[in-house]
Amino acid sequence: MASDSEIDLAALAAAAERDPTIGWLIDLAESGFAVPVTLVVDGYLITGAPMRDEHWGAALDSQVEGIIAVAEEHYGRSGEEVPADQARAFELIRRNRLTDALRQRREQQSRRRAEIEAAIPEGEQWDPKDLPDGMGVLWAREHARERFLTLAGASVLIPPGRREDVGTVRVDIDRIGAWWPARYQTTEEDTGGGAEEEVSGGTAEQQGD
Repeated sequence: MASDSEIDLAALAAAAERDPTIGWLIDLAESGFAVPVTLVVDGYLITGAPMRDEHWGAALDSQVEGIIAVAEEHYGRSGEEVPADQARAFELIRRNRLTDALRQRREQQSRRRAEIEAAIPEGEQWDPKDLPDGMGVLWAREHARERFLTLAGASVLIPPGRREDVGTVRVDIDRIGAWWPARYQTTEEDTGGGAEEEVSGGTAEQQGD
């Protein structure tokens, strides 16, 4: 028979479980195929296509590189050299790309999971507390839920009716109150006829463009 404390802990765990369809959205993003959805996040409607972190990092790196290139071009046209402090800043930014940071994070997670799996006894019942060298804590971290979802080609509908294109956005999944396949009403000013617009799917790269 379960004790009162065990029942209480089970109830808390059940209350903390996310809607399984949110997990499906995260898996969809990992698949690399972009199917646009609309999320209700703290009262705002955000429409975009779930995407993998690598594509998000590449898109932001490209945007940052474009800004640096414009600055360097400005100095070049004026016949001036880039000031030393700005040149150092540009070099530092280029050496610390978001794409590289995300790749290193994935590699670290992969190594960590391999180490944990190697320490788990085969064919026996085991408890994370029994894993050696603090691996029980690492196991718990690796099994914690993903907190963020990245959307590409995103726009935000801001009450009472202004839509703003934001490109790429990261959403805290705990803030998602509802979601549905992307389909929204546009105004006559947007379309010339008040027609309903449906966003099409595609690859993450296409949506990011």
